[in-house]
Amino acid sequence: MLAFTVLNSHAQDKVLMLYQGNYSEGTKYKILNSDKTQFAEIKSVDGNEPSCPKLKGKILAYYDDYFIFHFRAKQSIQPNYFEVKIGSVYKLIEKSNTMEIISQEDYILKYYCSASKQNPLKISPNEKSKSITINFEDVGFVCLEIKGDWVKVKCNKDCEGCPNGKNIIGWIRWRKDRKVILKQYYNC
Repeated sequence: MLAFTVLNSHAQDKVLMLYQGNYSEGTKYKILNSDKTQFAEIKSVDGNEPSCPKLKGKILAYYDDYFIFHFRAKQSIQPNYFEVKIGSVYKLIEKSNTMEIISQEDYILKYYCSASKQNPLKISPNEKSKSITINFEDVGFVCLEIKGDWVKVKCNKDCEGCPNGKNIIGWIRWRKDRKVILKQYYNC
């Protein structure tokens, strides 16, 4: 299971996903400094999956085996570019039809998630709501809808299964103090 935790992301940020739609083995992306000198390049070498070791641990999601390169991003004032966050700095990447930029909320709804003792499953979207008691380590959830800082989820019966065969539905906090705190997964 590929997992990531989104931290220090602000609500107005978007998420830029590379290798979306109609891409080929030769698709590559150059990441530029603000003066447009090359900072890094994501590309395939000798027919292998694309990679860029310079980005590992510095972007929202990096799983080169699965063509997953996701960045916190925003529109650039420079035409035909997005600004992507790498570490604590923004760099430029030229727009392409093999990219998709979506809101943070749509990104949350796109993937699976989990609850934890620190961020438990609740009956309703409220901090004071009663928690639903389950073994958090064994249950994944499908995200259904967002209401404020909460995401409605249901047990992912197609992956880990549901405890005791019960289809559990509840709410998990996805954002607190304008920061994303939800742990998400790309596959089951």
